[in-house]
Amino acid sequence: MVNINGQIPTQNKINNYKEKVITYYDVVTKHYRKYWGDFFHPAFFKNDSDDLNVALLKTHQLFLRDSKLHTSNKAIDLGCGIGSLSFFIAENIGCEVTGINFSDFQLRVARKLANEKQIRNVVFKNMDIMELNNLKEKFDAAFLIDVGCHLPDKERAIRNIFGILKRNGRLIIADWLQKKSLNPFEKELLIKPLNEFWNFPYMESIEGYKIIFKRIGFKIIKAEDVSTLTKKNWDMFYNAALSGIKKMTFRKLAPYTLSSIIKNLNFSSPRRNIQIIKNQLYANIFTKLCYDAGVFRYGYFVLEK
Repeated sequence: MVNINGQIPTQNKINNYKEKVITYYDVVTKHYRKYWGDFFHPAFFKNDSDDLNVALLKTHQLFLRDSKLHTSNKAIDLGCGIGSLSFFIAENIGCEVTGINFSDFQLRVARKLANEKQIRNVVFKNMDIMELNNLKEKFDAAFLIDVGCHLPDKERAIRNIFGILKRNGRLIIADWLQKKSLNPFEKELLIKPLNEFWNFPYMESIEGYKIIFKRIGFKIIKAEDVSTLTKKNWDMFYNAALSGIKKMTFRKLAPYTLSSIIKNLNFSSPRRNIQIIKNQLYANIFTKLCYDAGVFRYGYFVLEK
């Protein structure tokens, strides 16, 4: 299946994405927690006077309102990271929540946090969204937050999610997007480097996602370009990157490099791990550049089966 950007997903590309994403998050998770906190996605700033924590709270409340979850329901957090959104859902709705992830390192952190918070209605499973058809449970709501951008075949992934939702179940998506039509210079000089720095195989457009949703059979409740609401995040990323460049030393890089070597079964090279950290600095700067150029967008979708 060719997506709207003209990319043809291959099985080899799908298999390789998993290894790349695991290595990436083994290296950057501690870095993210230190600089951004435990939620690895942008907030929607409807009020510029809000700080990041307040904006995140309001964003998560929006997710829950749109999900229409109730205490007796079951929810799934797809690509759950260290479980922060799973905990928010469990604590605020009181329903059963399943968080899935294929990063053993992040799952260890998530389970440790669940024990520390004494949250009993969340379970974490090692599973790939691209293989979600192996999951036999059905859910009332699914959340795909800042994860679709990492997926090598977005239509196959969305189709898998459709299959695990109950009738009238809802899917909440927040995702990095590119504008529909790129000229060759925008593609080569802006979008391709941005994808590389963030470890994305490609970004879909809002129009491309709509085609996918309709082809699969989802009813589109919301399909919004919320780029203006996320602008403050990219400004913060940019300023943090500049500050990080001034303060970064090889000694500070060492813990990330060492921990990744120990925790990765494939013992990826220190050079690769250092490159990932360097790319994070470039990514934060490049994101603002692409946003200001109008080629990078951010979308919010609410779908119903």
